[in-house]
Amino acid sequence: MPDLKECFSTNLQELRKQADLTQAELGERLNYSDKTISKWERGESIPDITVLRKVASLFHVTLDDLLIDPEERDKSFQADTKLEQKAKKMARSASELIHVGRIHSLIWLLVILSYWTAIALALIVADQVVEQFYWPLLVYALPIHFIIHIVFCAIWSSRKRIALFISISCLCLSVLSCLYVALLPMNYWQLFLLGIPAVLIVGISVGINRVHSRLKKEQAKTKETEET
Repeated sequence: MPDLKECFSTNLQELRKQADLTQAELGERLNYSDKTISKWERGESIPDITVLRKVASLFHVTLDDLLIDPEERDKSFQADTKLEQKAKKMARSASELIHVGRIHSLIWLLVILSYWTAIALALIVADQVVEQFYWPLLVYALPIHFIIHIVFCAIWSSRKRIALFISISCLCLSVLSCLYVALLPMNYWQLFLLGIPAVLIVGISVGINRVHSRLKKEQAKTKETEET
């Protein structure tokens, strides 16, 4: 390991050259001759702590920067550079994920809007041909609407289990609504009571799936630990 004189000489030369100063110019600023500066840079001598502080202040560095081993400094710089590159890469990946998420959301919205546009056109055509607004079509269209949601939730949703629970529960209620409308004018409102056990079943199923996924992850971690 180089001694303090060698470390200081190397660091002083680099700092002086970076500041575009000659030995004579540096000596003038420190009130020393260029010969003294030359001795420092050759590693023949090292100034006292007062002068070292003055040198550090002149180049806007710390005492550690003046006396550190250049090789260790370079290694530290490379490590910091790698960390910085890794951080930038992670930030770039996060930005790309956000961008992709926005595209997925727009596609999702476009499909839903296209579907309801088709339903609206069907209602307009029916109204023109039959001269009657067939409103039950709006209810009958709900199950397909929630099936579309379920498909997109399974593919792209970041909170898949919660999104699937809400979508499947709404699908069950929309099917009951279709049955209720189909059985009009009889008022079978009791059909909606079936929605309570249906939602509970969906919730329990999602919970079981979550527990199963956790168990699989724990088993995989245990297997990796045993192998290592």
